[in-house]
Amino acid sequence: MSIIEKIDETEQTKAIIKLWQSLNIEKAVMEFDCGGDSMNDTQWELISAKNESIDNDEIVSYLEDRVYNEVTFYENSDGHYIGEFGKVVVILETEDYEEPTFTYDKQSTSEWNETHYGEFEMALTPAELKFVESKVLNINGGESGRPTINYKGDFILTDEEEQIAETLPDRLDEFARDCKFEEAEGDQNDWYSWNTDVNDEEDETPTLTEKGIMLKVEQTYTELRNENE
Repeated sequence: MSIIEKIDETEQTKAIIKLWQSLNIEKAVMEFDCGGDSMNDTQWELISAKNESIDNDEIVSYLEDRVYNEVTFYENSDGHYIGEFGKVVVILETEDYEEPTFTYDKQSTSEWNETHYGEFEMALTPAELKFVESKVLNINGGESGRPTINYKGDFILTDEEEQIAETLPDRLDEFARDCKFEEAEGDQNDWYSWNTDVNDEEDETPTLTEKGIMLKVEQTYTELRNENE
């Protein structure tokens, strides 16, 4: 920036401060919401000492040009971090500086996708238990599609086993989707995944209990964090 440009900017700031004071403005508030690799829309409001809203495009334009130099916004998402929303409060400080100076205070809440894992027991009927123990290698499912049964080998299913093979995967899927993680903070997302291979071994048969079957369930939650704490 040249000396002339610096002088021009200084004079402009002085003019904006004079206008700010003449309108008896107490603060300016910028509402923002960024994420998905974009800043999205912003909205400014000038508020007087009497808590009245004031319209002045000149002041808003001045602040809009400078807020991005004074405040860091995190709009780049990575699947884990979603974005942030909140406000920037602009105050004209007159006591702690040699000259009246605008200060910019960002107050934001960030959004995160957090994945939680757990093992849950689902009750089965005696016939379902027998079917899984004798025929099933593993069963898996989730948000991406209909559940899948992988069998231990080739064989002919009885009519009763065919009926179980038709209904059991959907029952397991509904159970997994409705599992609750007490440690999770926030709202559950659409994405979830589950399988009967609780020990993470490809050839591991389902872990059966006296009453049913164990499922390893993954769910994602949108969790909010106050960045001012």
